[in-house]
Amino acid sequence: MAAKKNTAAVDTYDWGAYEGETGFENTSTKDLGTPFLTVLQKSSPEVDKTHPNFPEKKIEGAEAGCVVNTLSREVVYSPEGEPIKVIPCGHLTLYVEWKPRESGGGIVGAHSDPRVLGGTSKNDKGIPVLPNGNTIIETSHFFVKLKQEDDWVPAVIALSSTQLKKSRFWLNLMMGLKANGKNVPMFAKQYLLTTKVESNEKGSWYGWGIESGEWNSDGGLIAECRQIAQECASGQAPIAQIGGGSADADTEVI
Repeated sequence: MAAKKNTAAVDTYDWGAYEGETGFENTSTKDLGTPFLTVLQKSSPEVDKTHPNFPEKKIEGAEAGCVVNTLSREVVYSPEGEPIKVIPCGHLTLYVEWKPRESGGGIVGAHSDPRVLGGTSKNDKGIPVLPNGNTIIETSHFFVKLKQEDDWVPAVIALSSTQLKKSRFWLNLMMGLKANGKNVPMFAKQYLLTTKVESNEKGSWYGWGIESGEWNSDGGLIAECRQIAQECASGQAPIAQIGGGSADADTEVI
């Protein structure tokens, strides 16, 4: 379910005279934060009533298996609902450094160079650990456009742990697309995303479901997607804000 926009003022007043004098002239995308699309798990503080952070983190109407926008704190997909539509525009693999939960938790930073793994040793869960005790999690980031009502809004999907295989599947699916015998950009098609129950010998969790959708034909939308792709390629993506949202929200059994 997408957030409903308040259009009452737009419908009753002509705001066209204020073009160029909106107050947002010195505002950039870096000021807005990065909206991540995150799959909630049973242990996520947004839904787990026993979690110590539940009172401040809870999201009305959310349940395990829902996808939430971490910036707006809105549910954008429910397991019983229709798939969400996204257009992938750019991809970036980062090695995200996390502080252990017993030390307060949270993201320390994101490394683009995989050589950061050279200074790590693996703990009993097979997770790389730096000498300072922080863990390094390989995370695949997809910069997408998300369909919300009549708009396409930017968002980021971060895949790590068991979901790295979904990243490889998605990338292979996109790279295999051709038109007139030539490869097409990743934003040539839309994709339908859902969540599915997955499991291994250690337990179960919700993961992403990815299916191919329609070809894009809107020239204006394609131009917006191309701009995002160019930002990713030139290193202008907001790397400092990347990490996948809440550490608790993305917890999986691995």
